[in-house]
Amino acid sequence: KEAAGNPRAQQERSAELTRRGLRFLASGLQDQAAAVLEEARRSDPGSWEAGLALARAYRLQSRYQSARRVLDEVLQSSRTPAPERGAAREALVGVLLESGDLEAAEEACRPLLEGSRPSAESLRLAGVIAYRKGNSGEALKRLEESIRIDPGNPASRVDLGLALLQSGQVERAAGSFEEPLPLDPESHTAMLNLAKAYERLGRPQEASRMLRRYREVYDLKSVRQKIGP
Repeated sequence: KEAAGNPRAQQERSAELTRRGLRFLASGLQDQAAAVLEEARRSDPGSWEAGLALARAYRLQSRYQSARRVLDEVLQSSRTPAPERGAAREALVGVLLESGDLEAAEEACRPLLEGSRPSAESLRLAGVIAYRKGNSGEALKRLEESIRIDPGNPASRVDLGLALLQSGQVERAAGSFEEPLPLDPESHTAMLNLAKAYERLGRPQEASRMLRRYREVYDLKSVRQKIGP
């Protein structure tokens, strides 16, 4: 009630709720995160911090239209600084890719590549788009450049592995799937595709071991989501 007519108090409440929502997201509790972050947006509709976090929660819930709507609002808001505007556009491309709208993702990605120095994430997204369009050469070029800029991002290495598989370079693909696991030991995509690569390379025992690890991690994540942090 005290915050209702006080813009500063509303912004502070929104920031507090956003921090709480991000903690839920870090614990894999996207439903709880979405509820808290919706309240944060109601407290301060112009908060880009709350907007980006809420879009992430919606994306994890597969509520792609809701995520897209929030990201469009963040992009249109005069309060969103330039770097965060870029992050919002990258998040939008990711949402469009996950929802299967490849053409819209490609269109949304173009402005991210127009500058002289696209970010590693922008290049990764461009590589994923090229891979899904069947352009392996372009995909490999974009993804390798993304890894050069940000070698610590496991997602880029997984995506590179997928592009290498598409181009028939199975041995290199297996190496690319192996590399992110020390960085992200719970990467479902890396484990599952590494098992496929091992199978294609005639290494069935390693494929079986990786599939067991994949199932163990999947079961553990399911338990976490049920009981919370």
